[in-house]
Amino acid sequence: MIARAEEAVNNDDQGISIVIEDSLNEILKYPTWILPTMVINGKVVARGYVPSLDKIRKTLKYTL
Repeated sequence: MIARAEEAVNNDDQGISIVIEDSLNEILKYPTWILPTMVINGKVVARGYVPSLDKIRKTLKYTL
């Protein structure tokens, strides 16, 4: 999932950054217990699967 997220934001001029959250306290803030989970701007957008590159890009487009 990390590689796909990085690919989605590569060559993007919006200054998007990726944060890999590994703090249990931070992870518990989101309503998920299934891995992997992708959160964009505080919203769970994928849970239990690796989203396609197209889905990540579309989500970023509508979320930012």
